Amino acid sequence: MDQRLQCLSSYQKEEMSLSDLCREFGVSRSTGYRWINRYKEVGPEGLLDLSRKPHGCSHATSEVVENAILALRNKHPSWGARKLKARFETLQPKVIWPAASTFGNILSRAGLTNPKQKKRRTTPYSEPFSTVTAANQLWCMNFKGLLQYGRRRTLRSFHHHRRLQPLSHPLPDSLAHGPKSGCRGLRSRYE
Repeated sequence: MDQRLQCLSSYQKEEMSLSDLCREFGVSRSTGYRWINRYKEVGPEGLLDLSRKPHGCSHATSEVVENAILALRNKHPSWGARKLKARFETLQPKVIWPAASTFGNILSRAGLTNPKQKKRRTTPYSEPFSTVTAANQLWCMNFKGLLQYGRRRTLRSFHHHRRLQPLSHPLPDSLAHGPKSGCRGLRSRYE
């Protein structure tokens, strides 16, 4: 700001030409003329740096389209972005409607959406549930149903001390007592 004021005061006193002043202050002549014009129009505030933010967005959704989306959503509060877009495309097929994600952004800006809650994830176990030092201290079982091998139904389990040896026990045909009797049978067999 001070440098610009010095340049303008020297220009007003006509001590040097504008080309020499711009060369001395390290700016182009077009910048020098811009400072002079802004100073004449606004005064010293015109020498401050202006915002480089764009005045508008050329690809922004028009206010008419946004109001139409919000009006249809008010008629049908349970409809989401994709259904609203499909409805507009059937009602007015010649109009190029924005993407469904833009519909969703418009609805969320208006506060008409319920954001998804993040699922809480449990931390995976990096160690076994307990330390096993001898046989028959811990049995692991992943019962996902009855597996049929030929005509026999079996229950599969793993003895934690012998991790890789699957153990199986034949089960009766009735499903009511199958897994429970299979657990008893395995336990009595290996205790």
